[in-house]
Amino acid sequence: MSVKKGIICLTVVLTLILAGGANSFAADSAIQVVVNGDKLELATQPYVENSQTLVPLRSIFEALEANVQYDSDTGIIVATKDDSNISLQVGKSTAQVNGQAVKLSLAAKSINSQTFVPLRFVSEALGADVYYEAKTKTIYIGQDFYGNDPSNLANWGEVLQDGEITYIAQNNGLMRYDTNSKEKTVLLSENVYGLNKVGDYLYFNNFGFIDESGIYRYNIKTEKLELLQDGSQNDSGYESLTIYNNWVYFIGKGSAICQMRLDGTSCSVLNTMGASSLFIYEDTIYFGNGGDDCKLYRMDLNGKNVKKVCDISTGYSVMGIGYAGWIYFTTETNYVTSIYRMRSDGSNLENVVEGIDSEFALYEGKIYYSKGESEYYDNPSYNSYTGSLYSFDLSQNKTEKLFPLDEDAWYISFVGADGFYYEIIKVEWSEDYSSATFKYYLYYYDFSKGISELIENYEETI
Repeated sequence: MSVKKGIICLTVVLTLILAGGANSFAADSAIQVVVNGDKLELATQPYVENSQTLVPLRSIFEALEANVQYDSDTGIIVATKDDSNISLQVGKSTAQVNGQAVKLSLAAKSINSQTFVPLRFVSEALGADVYYEAKTKTIYIGQDFYGNDPSNLANWGEVLQDGEITYIAQNNGLMRYDTNSKEKTVLLSENVYGLNKVGDYLYFNNFGFIDESGIYRYNIKTEKLELLQDGSQNDSGYESLTIYNNWVYFIGKGSAICQMRLDGTSCSVLNTMGASSLFIYEDTIYFGNGGDDCKLYRMDLNGKNVKKVCDISTGYSVMGIGYAGWIYFTTETNYVTSIYRMRSDGSNLENVVEGIDSEFALYEGKIYYSKGESEYYDNPSYNSYTGSLYSFDLSQNKTEKLFPLDEDAWYISFVGADGFYYEIIKVEWSEDYSSATFKYYLYYYDFSKGISELIENYEETI
């Protein structure tokens, strides 16, 4: 994930009108705080005073990876992160942010030996996005946060790792997989993909779920399913579901790029050029124009400053991942898919890997992909494929063959340094080629053991 330097001041208007008069002052134990997707366990709950919410500074700043120091003699708190320096004093209503005075709506105060500040100050001091969801009484704070690993999002969000639990979305439903006990639990049925997670909620796309396609969220604690965007009138459903900070970005009706809040509110269209895919890197949306152009574009998170950044054909649906200052993406020329990279402004364009099968993943400086070693697409039975899964080390410019495959690997999804998931799809045609049976096999590859383990398999006939 990228870390923005300096202060990015966002305008956040947040007024919580809860019970109490003008001078009310009470803790609200029902308010939850979620920072970068994780629910905080707070020793002292947020307070409401004069219709404003005050939150514990240290807990939230440290969750945003800031260093916090407190001088008990002077009551001065100093917080630093990257090039940002914030100082304030208990009892004072003015703070210093990088040497500039910032007025607090309420003075900082000490409650149960913790310093509390107005919620809006979090965004003003560290440039975090702050959103309050009234119906669940949840404060969401996000800074350079993704709802799933960007590499997994690029691979259709089929896998999401949450500690020892892996959530797996496939055509036959949503599954919870305990990596320790190996226990598998089916949470939902039918076509689910595009997994993201924020707090207790799993977000995903669906096409044909309960006769109503769209964008859903599922509470893993209450098992409540909630429709956020109805896609039943959208022929292609919704694509490229990506949560970044507290916004949900997706490709909606008419291939328009849209955004909405985590609860489905404030939905708006950002771009109507006709996108086939999108990904986000360093506060910038990159998207493939899937029409006649088939080129890669970029724009700001608010949809402004649209610019073409690459003249190479990306094919209908470009796959892209941002990493270490580079944009890695797929191109397609004469039916050959390759991986290119460039700087965010389109400079330093270069070919990295030539002729991959389909998707790729990028993890800790290595690209993972499958590549066929024989021609097989002319054979409808797909029985002639031979190939392997490879890794390419970006620092050493070195390719390594990991293991052979009897079909190309789809949806390569990382869950940490220990290993990754990948899917094999085999197709068996009927004698007259009027129908086909698709057989899906999900494997987990363990780096330490050097072996693949079959996790799930199923089939469907079309």
